Amino acid sequence: MIFPKEDIQWMEALDFINKYVLAYENVYAPSEFLQYHALTYPLNYLGKEDLPLADWVVFHKGWIHHLNPEAVRQLKQTHQSLWCNKAFIIFCRRSPWSWLKTFINSFFQNKLPLAELKNETQLLRRHRALVTREKSKSLETTILVTTYNRPWALARSLPQILLLGAPVLVVNDGSDPCHKNEYQDVYHRNHCEALEILELPTNRGLSAAMNIGLSYLLARPRVVWISYLQDDVDVDPDLLLHLQQVRHPSINPVLSGFLSKEHPTLFKNEHEGHILHYRFSNPGVHIDAHRSYWEQIIPIPSLSLAAPKPGLPSNEDWWILSWSPYSVAKTGRYVVCLPDLVKTFATEVHQSTWGNSGE
Repeated sequence: MIFPKEDIQWMEALDFINKYVLAYENVYAPSEFLQYHALTYPLNYLGKEDLPLADWVVFHKGWIHHLNPEAVRQLKQTHQSLWCNKAFIIFCRRSPWSWLKTFINSFFQNKLPLAELKNETQLLRRHRALVTREKSKSLETTILVTTYNRPWALARSLPQILLLGAPVLVVNDGSDPCHKNEYQDVYHRNHCEALEILELPTNRGLSAAMNIGLSYLLARPRVVWISYLQDDVDVDPDLLLHLQQVRHPSINPVLSGFLSKEHPTLFKNEHEGHILHYRFSNPGVHIDAHRSYWEQIIPIPSLSLAAPKPGLPSNEDWWILSWSPYSVAKTGRYVVCLPDLVKTFATEVHQSTWGNSGE
């Protein structure tokens, strides 16, 4: 749909979105707005269970009869109006803080004293700061774990990973049949609603396993961040809480709780008590990234079809962070490392799928 830039009412609504809507907030709006904000969904999708709860709703006053009545009822309960002009009214999700007053009694009773709001800028700036803190705590993270011929490693790491409190997808990259019973025992002992297992019929290699797992998760609109972990890790129980303090979908779209001694740190910074290391590269032991970043770097290519290939390095992490045309290294950004939140315990050569020594 072509946006009617010649229409002042439409341009005013677009200006409001550009001014006040944050990059990671969801917007439901007429289809003409889809090109202007990354997390915009068509207005007629409002209220669907498999899509995220709207942070903002851009509502055209003439289209009320095109919406599901139940969606309209929910909108009145969960959102409140912040702005309007002759054609549009814009709702935001209700705030739990008492300072945020209701600006109108009800749009649906035609009470719309919103053409000029007093202290609009000050109010919305405060709203932005508070919503940022609230949203950072509620962004949906899903964890992806790949494993191959190491049930003993997954048996140690998986209970720790599940305790992080996020949904977990384990992709078993076609492990040898001799490990089947051991893996089944690990799955059985850790069975819970948060755990999903994908077992590939044959070994296709780490790139394929990651591509399949990432594509499976990205097909779910509610997934905002995907935290990839290898199967041989010990994790800090507050890993995700620490990451949430630093994440940003465009400024810091890629983070890691693992700090390799073999990759150079370009500079450091302190944030919320953490010393952050900014790098162009880091091992793939742990890579935490916003969905928009994962979408840009997949499919991940591979030099080899399957694993293991002793002596041949695994280059997936290099592609994700440095080689892809959309990698942080090529777009003027960095992978932000928070040391010691993730550690690897498979440090011996014989424990490595690729015959590499760990740290």
